[in-house]
Amino acid sequence: MPIRKIQIGFNPPAHGPRWGCGTPIFVLVRTHNECPPIAVRFFDWSAVDDGTYCGDDADMIGHGATEEAAIADLLTQMQD
Repeated sequence: MPIRKIQIGFNPPAHGPRWGCGTPIFVLVRTHNECPPIAVRFFDWSAVDDGTYCGDDADMIGHGATEEAAIADLLTQMQD
């Protein structure tokens, strides 16, 4: 399962907004390609936050037809 480091935003600058954007915030995303024996290909890829995922039902899991779509779905869930 590949792991990607994805920037999701910036921390506030330590010395106020005049000093730039602040430090970047990253999340480690683990993806998995599982091709179930069904005709629908919308959920072949899944993506989870590698730092917080522990297999509970409450954990966020992104799904998509491609790896990028699964990551985008996970990031959308994290923003809500």
